[in-house]
Amino acid sequence: MATDWYPQADKYETTKFYPGNLGRRAVVMHIAEGSYAAAVKWLQDAQLNPNSSAHFVIAKDGRIAQLVSINDGAWANGLKWNVDATKPHGGYWTNARGVQVTPSWPDIVPGQNPNFYTISVEHEGYYQETWTPEMYAANTKLLVWLANEYDIWWTPYRNLIGHYAIDNVDRRNCPGPTVNFVKMAEDANTARLFEMLVPDQKSVHVYGTTALLSLPTRAAITYLRETDVQVYGYLDFDGVRWYISQYSFDNQLPYFFQAASTVPTAALFPSLCLNPGYRDAVTPSVNELRDLQPQWLRALLFQQFQNFSTGQNTELDWLLERAAQANPNLKILALINPETFNQVPPPTGSGEWNAYIARVADLAGKIAAFYHGKIAALEVWNEPDVQQILPENYAALLHAAYPKIKAANPNLPVISAGICCGEGFEYLRRVVAAAPNSFDGAGWHVYAERADGYPFASWGFGELRNSVNQARAIAGKPLWVTEIGAQLDWNWGDIPPAQGVAEYMKRAYAILSDVGRNQVAQAFWFTWRIANESWGMVDDAGNKRPAWFAFQQLAQNAPPPPTGAVEITNVTLTPTTLEAGQALNVSVTVHNGTNATLATQAPAPNFVYNEGETFLTRGYAEVHDAYRVGIDFEGRVGIDHPYRWGLGGALAPNETRVITGQIRLNTLAAKNYWAGLVQEKIAWKLDNVGKTQITVAAPTPPPPTGNPTILAVALTPQTLTAGQMLNVSVTVRNDTNVPLATQSPPPGFTYLEGESFLAHG
Repeated sequence: MATDWYPQADKYETTKFYPGNLGRRAVVMHIAEGSYAAAVKWLQDAQLNPNSSAHFVIAKDGRIAQLVSINDGAWANGLKWNVDATKPHGGYWTNARGVQVTPSWPDIVPGQNPNFYTISVEHEGYYQETWTPEMYAANTKLLVWLANEYDIWWTPYRNLIGHYAIDNVDRRNCPGPTVNFVKMAEDANTARLFEMLVPDQKSVHVYGTTALLSLPTRAAITYLRETDVQVYGYLDFDGVRWYISQYSFDNQLPYFFQAASTVPTAALFPSLCLNPGYRDAVTPSVNELRDLQPQWLRALLFQQFQNFSTGQNTELDWLLERAAQANPNLKILALINPETFNQVPPPTGSGEWNAYIARVADLAGKIAAFYHGKIAALEVWNEPDVQQILPENYAALLHAAYPKIKAANPNLPVISAGICCGEGFEYLRRVVAAAPNSFDGAGWHVYAERADGYPFASWGFGELRNSVNQARAIAGKPLWVTEIGAQLDWNWGDIPPAQGVAEYMKRAYAILSDVGRNQVAQAFWFTWRIANESWGMVDDAGNKRPAWFAFQQLAQNAPPPPTGAVEITNVTLTPTTLEAGQALNVSVTVHNGTNATLATQAPAPNFVYNEGETFLTRGYAEVHDAYRVGIDFEGRVGIDHPYRWGLGGALAPNETRVITGQIRLNTLAAKNYWAGLVQEKIAWKLDNVGKTQITVAAPTPPPPTGNPTILAVALTPQTLTAGQMLNVSVTVRNDTNVPLATQSPPPGFTYLEGESFLAHG
């Protein structure tokens, strides 16, 4: 049995209810067509209105009245069932006026009054109006409470409906055309989800399929409903990484997240993709391999070194020997491609595909058998999308090769072809659909994808973080980024190209390591050297570029992740009561408890906002990785934390700084304001800190000064006969500093002798 009364509601008990209920099939939204006070009185008072009631009434300012226990039935959604054997279900519905209605609600129970299994929520206002932000927010909180009481998740038009879905005649506009039930359900579900996961609203961020999402957001629910993969993404909360796992909305399983292992995943160290070519020209020496210390080498197998009978490849033998001399733990990812057969794939629609696939699968099995215990993984094909192979044709090739490889070497990981170049999601989706169980890791190539906004916002095709998370979601298995690289010839803005490539490498690997080995198992930098081109970590003469040293640093001495936390240690918002037009003073104290220096951006502390402005409208768009404090408030519509201030300069480790600013408020209201700390375009590190109710009242009139003055008086005529009118004219000047109030009767009014203003009322 649910709790009777909503703790946040004012109690206005009525005698108009049905004791008990028949379960709870839906919450029904209504519009009161009047004020909050009038609606409460009308629905509570049995003498004034003996026919109707409701469970709840929500005011435009967010107040909530409760009239009926949610364990009982209100008189709000009633219909009468009329038995008629000629009708579907043996009868039909009529409303309170006796008019036949046709409910669109699919879960209405024939013969049972809906009042027994619904909860009713009235809203102040009129059906044409858009709900105020305060009323919408209160409605969301009420839905979260009801969902927790009955352990349900909201589904629009099923358990969250409008009165029109019950009575399509007299209530066809209730609650009104501006009410979006899909958004309402998403917002309430999301609020409940994150209340479960993050009850104290600490630092949270989510990585989704297409974007880094700041919470709370209804988009998370939308993505979760559309995604059914082993691991979709993850959420970092309270020092623990939580993975989103398979679930079912149909079965009402709210367990969207499961805790990750308390043991951190191993760090991702860089591997090296060798460019095809003369082996001594594209492969580092033994000594250089020792210096670089890659984890893996990726190498393409060529036909001139390949034995098609045994599977042996003599150039692969040479590479295995060099790798062993450099580091016995250095692993090899072998790649088969058309160069392995010296035969390009048949054109689309060709009858030669079956024979070609059989030849590839046969050799793949032989290579796996011959190099059992020598190679560590086998990749089947390279960029089939660039080769213009239909996804389904490539999937057939992969599907044929996989069992051959596993039969020869069951423990050898099979990697699907690396798909180019960070945005090939549809191609990957079709391959996975056609060959879902024919690979152990999904190949993925990444070029010109920004590293969390680096080198600048318009660079490249998208974000690396989003690319790998979305590809991982589609693949359903960990990614192998078998190629990732950057070219000197690309546009690096004001950054020297060689430095730009090196910095990109470091940032890219930081991202790939951060998303976790469950998302990205391995990542291969392309490449060591290509003759006469601007790729590679060394030039044609063998001179080391900055990227070479960046790779070495990553491989030998991977930078530790930042330790510690950034904290808001104090928030003051003063005064708590102010007059319209006055400024709210903001003071936020930030302490950098990490081992890193925090970057920041404008506007500087002490910047003044006017109510309704945002940091965007004032020209201070987000700068990636920059820290700012922000102020948010109840009922806010639009961008979150619209009032943001920078830290006034980089914040050093263990440094504390007080950030101040002002917001000039004009809207008469009482609402909560609070502070947050954001790392722009990455995550809200803290939120809901220092929540304070701020009341904005009408300006107090200034004390009056001066006096009104009678400038002239005329009474005419001075002599008149009985029955004639005395004309009165008085000229008044207001010499005070305030308007003078007045009252009836108006100028021109006529009195008879002996009357008084009182006699005339």
